[in-house]
Amino acid sequence: MRTQRAEEIPIAMKLLEEAKQEFFDWLSVRKFAPAIRAFKEKLDYIKECEIDYQSKKLENFNFEQAEIIGDRIVQKITSQLANYLRQEDDFRDEYLDKITRVFQLELKNDVVR
Repeated sequence: MRTQRAEEIPIAMKLLEEAKQEFFDWLSVRKFAPAIRAFKEKLDYIKECEIDYQSKKLENFNFEQAEIIGDRIVQKITSQLANYLRQEDDFRDEYLDKITRVFQLELKNDVVR
């Protein structure tokens, strides 16, 4: 019984190492979540302003369709950025800094959950 347990130690150590690596991978991705959220909020604001502007110019403006289309565009752009940042390890912080400055994002400090 003791020999069997001793043989399982390397397996347990490997599982712990894999779990630790998954956690650190998740943590590195999690740190750009506030920037993604702020970016999405900025896009939503731009969308709302444009819908308001167009609704005043166009007769028979369809708010419901405009909201649906705008929301889908915002979601696609946000997803594209998030996917890119997940894959980009080398310059992620630099890209986040540039995105934050270009779009004048106000980042909220999130607690890692």
